[in-house]
Amino acid sequence: MSQPLELGKPLECELKGGEAHAYIFKPEAGQFVSIVVAQRGIDVAVVVLAPDGKHLADVDSSNGSNGPEPLSFVADGSGYYRIEVRPLEKTATGRYEIRIEAIRAATPQEKERDKVKGFAAALVFADSEETRAAMLAKDKDLVTVEL
Repeated sequence: MSQPLELGKPLECELKGGEAHAYIFKPEAGQFVSIVVAQRGIDVAVVVLAPDGKHLADVDSSNGSNGPEPLSFVADGSGYYRIEVRPLEKTATGRYEIRIEAIRAATPQEKERDKVKGFAAALVFADSEETRAAMLAKDKDLVTVEL
C-alpha cells in the first residue's frame, strides 16, 4: 500500500532491513518535482516510478547512513507517481524523513536537463553496443547539449 505524499508535509518514518516504503503523489504533466529523503541512521536507495510503472530515476548518494538523498525530475504526464524507499542493508534499522521540496512548472533548462538524464540512463541500461550506437546516432543533439 502506498501512502500519499504532499508538498509541505514531510513524513518521518522508521525503516528496517527487508522493508520497503511506498509513497504516491500526483503532479501534472510538465511540472518539475524535487524530493529529498533525509537519512537518519540508515542508508537508503530511492526509486521513482511513472504512472505506467516505468522506472524514472533512482538515487543512492555516497553519503552513507546520514544525509540527504535528493532527486528531481520533470513529469512526462499527469497521474500518480510512486516513490519507493528501501534500506541498502538487510539488517539495518534507522529513520528517514521524506518531503516534496517543490512541485511547479518546469523551466526550459529543467526540461532539457531531464531529457538528457533520461537519455543517459537509457544508454546505461541498453542491452547491446548496437542499441547504444543507434541511440547515439539518433539523438546526437542530446550528446552535445550544454546545461
